[in-house]
Amino acid sequence: MGYKIAQTGSFDVENFGDLLFSDVFEKQMKKRLDCEVVFFSPDGCQIPGRNEITHSLSEMHAIQKEKGFDACVIGGGDLIHFGKMPMVRPFISEKEMLYNAPSMWIVPALISQKYDIPLMLNAPGVPANFSDCEANVVRNLFAGASYLSVRDENAKEVLAKTADREKIQVVPDTVLTISEIFPKETLTERLHRLYPDLKEGQYLTAQLNYKFDETDRQAFVNALKEIRKETGWDILIQPIGWSMGDVESAEGIRQLLPEDFHVCSQHMSQYDLLAVLSHGAFYIGSSLHGAIVSTSYGVRAVVCNVNHYNKSRGFMKLLEREDACCEDMTLLKQSFDLQVNREPADITAL
Repeated sequence: MGYKIAQTGSFDVENFGDLLFSDVFEKQMKKRLDCEVVFFSPDGCQIPGRNEITHSLSEMHAIQKEKGFDACVIGGGDLIHFGKMPMVRPFISEKEMLYNAPSMWIVPALISQKYDIPLMLNAPGVPANFSDCEANVVRNLFAGASYLSVRDENAKEVLAKTADREKIQVVPDTVLTISEIFPKETLTERLHRLYPDLKEGQYLTAQLNYKFDETDRQAFVNALKEIRKETGWDILIQPIGWSMGDVESAEGIRQLLPEDFHVCSQHMSQYDLLAVLSHGAFYIGSSLHGAIVSTSYGVRAVVCNVNHYNKSRGFMKLLEREDACCEDMTLLKQSFDLQVNREPADITAL
């Protein structure tokens, strides 16, 4: 009959990296096991870009009683926190809704304890320190976990305040294996269909989300103009996080750009974005998974991290490329110069 595995994540949000976690985990598990993976998210829906359903976490208890899970797997993604955020997801509701992110780890942990099911952390992030009260909740819910892994040293330091440090493993973000699942050559035709005028290895993919102000966007454009002049590459402004205001940001950047820059105006699936990122010469953007996917395909990258996210710092630290994490947009061209002639990161050593 095979194993039945429950995986929780933000599969109900149209955000690039979060959606890829469902592909990565399911396909990597099916290489190794005869199994069925059942997806759960705060809200039930068809997973954007996939012909698969993610069930609401409110249904997890009933589905556990029906199927009898052999394991509950949390993540990946920046999930282990207590924050909730307002979010608009048109494929679920036209109204802004408060996104219940903590349910993605609290619910499976409770079900795991109730039914004595192995609980596993699939290299999620832990973005912020816990209060004393929060730390007690985390400690109690993860006390019996069978496998604790997080995606960088920063996450380990935070989680180690609530769990045995020796049991916590640091495992690179699992999307780093995406090139094994979708080899570059299988994506080439898709790229040519999307952008017939772009030449493989002769363009830079660039992106910013809504959190960058006008001054930062101008510095971003100034750096891209210099890069274009020096390299001769085409510059493609490519939204990546549809739920993160990338489209609106791209439209704002468009007003500052020369006419010969490309600005994407069409909606794309996560698989379209894989095709774009995998065939470029370089990636610059605020999307961490834009950088992770690029790195997986041997494309060099700089992350724009003016909001000082631990997850971006942590990933570049794992690659031993802290200087590829740009936290001052006026230094973006300098960050590019430090990376452009380096060999692509050796992810086999991680």
